[in-house]
Amino acid sequence: MTDGEALDLVKAALIEVQPDRRNDFEHVTLETPVQDLALDSLKMMEMIACLEDTLVRTFEEQRLRYVVTLGDIVTLVRDDRKASIHT
Repeated sequence: MTDGEALDLVKAALIEVQPDRRNDFEHVTLETPVQDLALDSLKMMEMIACLEDTLVRTFEEQRLRYVVTLGDIVTLVRDDRKASIHT
């Protein structure tokens, strides 16, 4: 999976949890700070859960703590070796 494909999954998850902001989310980049998305913590966790459901795996909580940009989330999406598989 490329960075672009992973970013598309992130955008789709963002739109899933906050569809009224579709136009905002369609223009995000790898460099976009997560803080700039203006999502509360619940919406952020819903977005992560949406990604986990799509990928059929979970992200390690300790790695999620270090997410600063959407590029960091893309790295998690692409990094199969570091994620736990749903059982």
